[in-house]
Amino acid sequence: MLGADAGPKKIETIRKNNIKTINEDGLFQLIRTLPAHGGSGKAGQAAAAKKAEEQKKIREIAKEMDQQAKKQTQIAAAKGVVSTVDTQLWTEKYAPKALKDIIGNKGIVEKLQKWLRDW
Repeated sequence: MLGADAGPKKIETIRKNNIKTINEDGLFQLIRTLPAHGGSGKAGQAAAAKKAEEQKKIREIAKEMDQQAKKQTQIAAAKGVVSTVDTQLWTEKYAPKALKDIIGNKGIVEKLQKWLRDW
């Protein structure tokens, strides 16, 4: 793409190497005229097939992960073990349990501590 502020060296290199260029208006026109999702040609069909295959793999992986999680829950229930760690959100799992767990700007931590005491 050849911008409006192209320098002389860039223009010289383009001419020397016989490189095709397009300006911003030409690029936008090209984008407007392109068919959606690759069109109905071979490239578009190939792209659609690839996307469908990837989505199928993702669904299979998700289904497999769900089955494994159910198995682990069943095994834990059979052993009488109740585990909430696997179902916890990351923010809950690693949330600070004590004031000493809060790391950061000491002044802000002290303000938080004062606010908690006053609350």
